[in-house]
Amino acid sequence: MKDRATYCLIALAILFFPFFVYGGDKVTPHDDTSTTGRFSFDKFLQRAESGDTEAQVVVAQAFYTRDPRDLESAIKWFSRAANNGDPWAQLRLGEFYLNGEGVVQDNGEAVKWTMLSASQGFSQAQVKLGFMYYEGHAVPKDYVLAYKWFNIVAANTSEDWWYCDPVRIRDNLERLLTHDQIAEAQRLSREFKPTKMN
Repeated sequence: MKDRATYCLIALAILFFPFFVYGGDKVTPHDDTSTTGRFSFDKFLQRAESGDTEAQVVVAQAFYTRDPRDLESAIKWFSRAANNGDPWAQLRLGEFYLNGEGVVQDNGEAVKWTMLSASQGFSQAQVKLGFMYYEGHAVPKDYVLAYKWFNIVAANTSEDWWYCDPVRIRDNLERLLTHDQIAEAQRLSREFKPTKMN
């Protein structure tokens, strides 16, 4: 996971800045005197085909963001990475099923993949689950479980949430819950232990 930023930068370079080359573990501007060759999408594809999960995510995202979008290939590679345990790919696959984007809309699959991602401690998936339970989207509305997921995120991340504030949402949920329900949600939060796949 620590190389995700490098992979994402390389993917962006491949997609949007063809004058970049790959040199070892970093992307550098093209230099005619460079002894490194252009890093190509084909190299990522080779790595993805050999089972490199992070390369599978980069390939999936490249297919998803290219113009024209190749949704079938994107889903294929997100699926491979998700089955290999990548929490971001699991969340993306869950979103595809939730929205019926490129696949038949399937709430069960959406919840399964989002839950797998959240269970690994991936805060973005935990926020997604919190909203799903809060709104009753793909799952029965359950403010206790919504509180649980927002509470876990609030306690375990220092991310700057530009689109939501898990602490504020959790605190607002308290107005909808009894004291016993809040105690139950807090107990569920305390008992949560992330489990990594593979």
